[in-house]
Amino acid sequence: MMGDGIGEFAFWLAVGLMGLGVTFGPIGAAVGRWIDSRARRSAAMAPELEGRVSDLEQAAQRVLELEERLDFAERLLVKGRPEAGGVDTPPEAVDAGR
Repeated sequence: MMGDGIGEFAFWLAVGLMGLGVTFGPIGAAVGRWIDSRARRSAAMAPELEGRVSDLEQAAQRVLELEERLDFAERLLVKGRPEAGGVDTPPEAVDAGR
């Protein structure tokens, strides 16, 4: 009975030591450098991303303005223009001095 407990302890001790070796060894250092490089790259891209967000917000504002203008033009077309005493008719031909 007592031999089983010591075997489990030895197994978990070995697993723990291997985990420490991986964490603080060359594999752990490589993972740490990879994480650090990604964090630096993200920090360097922040101003560029802010500029892109600003451009997208401006484009969205322009689209809203264009939609409003289109809605206005559609309402005018549906309503129709009132006839103002023949203003929309083409002018009559004028004799150019013949």
